[in-house]
Amino acid sequence: MRHTVQMDPEYRLSRIRHDGGRLIDLAAADPVAKVPACPGWSAARLLSHSGRVWNSVALHVERLTPEPISGSEVPRADEGLEVEYARTAHAKVVAALDSADPAESVWTWAGDGTVGFYLRRMHQETLIHRIDAEQAAGEPSEVAAVDAADGVDELMCLLLPASVSNAPAGSLHLHQTDGPGEWMMNGVDGNVVASIGHEKGDAAIRATAADLLLAGWQRRSLEGLEIFGDRAIAEEWMTLSA
Repeated sequence: MRHTVQMDPEYRLSRIRHDGGRLIDLAAADPVAKVPACPGWSAARLLSHSGRVWNSVALHVERLTPEPISGSEVPRADEGLEVEYARTAHAKVVAALDSADPAESVWTWAGDGTVGFYLRRMHQETLIHRIDAEQAAGEPSEVAAVDAADGVDELMCLLLPASVSNAPAGSLHLHQTDGPGEWMMNGVDGNVVASIGHEKGDAAIRATAADLLLAGWQRRSLEGLEIFGDRAIAEEWMTLSA
């Protein structure tokens, strides 16, 4: 189930441009900086990863392929050239998404088989890795509540149901404190079943949308957040994306 609020494609593109640019600039300034949320990753490795994702998405959107494109077709970064690689890939994915109709059909790995899936995915992927670059550089910046709530919704209602087969048996209610977002997560035979709205769960977390997003992607701990009920269930749910 997807959130009922749909974002303007131009807004998403503006965020991909901004966040991708900030990610690249920060990582380029200190390529050997460690990325706290990704053990073993340097900022250069973050650039290589982000560039490869951008290149892959650009190819899928450009071709509107009904089948996945082989990884062998996706350019890789040469050692020492990660900055240039990421800048080129970033420009390529922005151009591809800007030229495509979000309603066009294309292969995706999750439930929404349209270009709109990739537009949303790149918005959120680039945001999370912007945060990684900021954490590596020690230069955090604000995560807008509207972007964060959309990211929580994408993670909980689209990505986890498409990728998880070992969901916790207990239920979790997420409550956004700086907006109207509420999500209910249930595990049914190992599958993630998500819904939007207020229900009582075995555990509940109340926090800003940004904190819910960062916790859901393991970019922050649950410390300092309001947690009710079974904390172990809350922790189990919030580490599913790992």
